[in-house]
Amino acid sequence: MDKRDMLKNVVHELRNQNTDEMINKISANMNELYKIPEGVTKSFVIRELDNNFFDNTDIRVITLFLMEAFKVLGRGEFINKYIPIGEQQEAKQYDFIAYKERDSIKLPYEISPVVKINELYSCALTVKQIAELLNSGILNYNFEIQREAKLETRIDEVVKKPTINKVNIKEIEQHLLNDTLKESTLYFNAAPMTSEIGDEIIYNNDTNTILLTKGTRIDILDGFHRVLACQEAYRLNPTIDFEFNVIFSNFSTSEATRWQAQHSKATPWSQNRIAEMQQESRGAKVVKTIKDSDYEFSRIIYTGKSKNESNSSLITFNNLKDAVDKNFEIKTRHQEVELAERLSDVILEINDLKHTVKGRFSQVLVVSTLEYYAKFYQGREDEFKNLLKNAREYISKNDYDFTIKTTSKKNQQKIANEKVKELFELVSNGRN
Repeated sequence: MDKRDMLKNVVHELRNQNTDEMINKISANMNELYKIPEGVTKSFVIRELDNNFFDNTDIRVITLFLMEAFKVLGRGEFINKYIPIGEQQEAKQYDFIAYKERDSIKLPYEISPVVKINELYSCALTVKQIAELLNSGILNYNFEIQREAKLETRIDEVVKKPTINKVNIKEIEQHLLNDTLKESTLYFNAAPMTSEIGDEIIYNNDTNTILLTKGTRIDILDGFHRVLACQEAYRLNPTIDFEFNVIFSNFSTSEATRWQAQHSKATPWSQNRIAEMQQESRGAKVVKTIKDSDYEFSRIIYTGKSKNESNSSLITFNNLKDAVDKNFEIKTRHQEVELAERLSDVILEINDLKHTVKGRFSQVLVVSTLEYYAKFYQGREDEFKNLLKNAREYISKNDYDFTIKTTSKKNQQKIANEKVKELFELVSNGRN
């Protein structure tokens, strides 16, 4: 009789006992003698002993289980008959802790297969992988993007702690241990600008693989209780083979916060927002990051293709996207987020300049101002903001005509460039 059949017969007998006394005794013995968590042993009686179980369970653990089961069932004299001495000795040398540590997760870490949907990445992760990501410190609870935090007062400080429902975690944990949990999706976010080099997520289209790069911090967007349940269930039974669908994103903090707000309220996205999300260029991602960072930007950056401008808007999403794509070299997500941070203040200053101007400050003038910044002031944002402030002072004291009298789009931009250049030269010369 092979070990598969032997184990099925023993487990069948244990399941038919009136109490859990025998399985508890086997579990306690294996924990004491071989340092195998009791949850691992007890799972043998709970789980279905199919091909998946045998493919993912070390034969040495099965051998140890059979040896202890024979003893507890009062048939210890049959151990040598059914299990050769050599196999018994090999099984007793099994080091559960070393076995568990061998696959601990470190970055860079590759996940496959992955399906890319726009800028999101969908894959399956096991309870083991999720628990190890959390244990290793790669998976993180980010208070800035979670719905709420619990404040705990200590002697000399007030610290934030996650708000958790222990009953909920325990319930999920038991479902995992009993193999009764229904499939669900977790949402993780690779925080931009945390990778040591380049992008946090590198996608290989040929192999349908993502690489989480070294240094990357993964924040939990949704599923914190399920992640904690995975950690506890894995501690009790590291052989759990349940898989979650996991969606990886690469949102900035502001984008992630907006995501949380949308999903927690289950509010459908507007058509304008969908139009934004369909944009794929680096410039579009920069503008989306800016627009989502503060309500002010959602007002002054208009989403749509209409040529009409309102008094409150500064520039359309598409025009700003095109200006960024044209004037800035962006190769990585890190650079997208960094540029979005730098451009945010510049755009607010340009918006203030618009309100100072008597008459209409058209979008082509906004684009010209951004081009001037890109050409002469990148990395010197404070100087450029001062230049814009000085321009406002100059305009408030002097008449300056921003009128562009041509219907040719190409000529409009050319004239706008000349007017912006002339204004900044006047301002600079007046200050020297």
